[in-house]
Amino acid sequence: LHVRLDRRRKMPATILLRALDYSTEDILKMFYDVEVITIREENLYRPINNKYLKNQRADFNIENPKFDPSAVDANGKNTSGSQFLVQEGKKYNASVLKKLKDAGFTHVPVSVETVCQRVAACDHYDEETGEVILNANEQLTPEKIQMLAEAGITEIKTVYFDDDNLNVGRQISRTLAIDKCNSPEEARFEIYFRSRPSDAVSQEVADQYFEQLFFD
Repeated sequence: LHVRLDRRRKMPATILLRALDYSTEDILKMFYDVEVITIREENLYRPINNKYLKNQRADFNIENPKFDPSAVDANGKNTSGSQFLVQEGKKYNASVLKKLKDAGFTHVPVSVETVCQRVAACDHYDEETGEVILNANEQLTPEKIQMLAEAGITEIKTVYFDDDNLNVGRQISRTLAIDKCNSPEEARFEIYFRSRPSDAVSQEVADQYFEQLFFD
């Protein structure tokens, strides 16, 4: 997504938001929901939330805890229900989500491949060293997930995108990825430079130009 200021050269729209003192995390939260992925015993899980899961596809078979293969009636029908509450590749529709909740599930397993289609919603730190392992809007990778697990981090805050990108797309996240400004000062400098490329520029001049453009 791009924006033109003062009918000049276009620039990533998030530069304008950053110039207004919004951080990457602020911008992501402004446009997206956050889904927390849990790391547990080397596996990944997402919460059962109709808003996020409905009509998304299951990455794994989820067995029915009440299924009993020996519970067969005279007609050969298993009276304990289906073996799986949902099968791999099938959608989590309203009926499936209700069955999962009724069976006591609070989370469902999710594959590394699915999680690696996400970006982080905020910076994730190693609490012992203070090192940033994963930056806001950084793409998840198997290596990053492993590093988070090794640092004792059990929850990954991710930006929610739906599988088909029809309802929740990646436009803002992708715009942030090409926006190289890291502070309001850098953003204002970039806005001035793009608007007045032939003029000499300083931070003070860039700040004054931005204030005049929007607040005077």
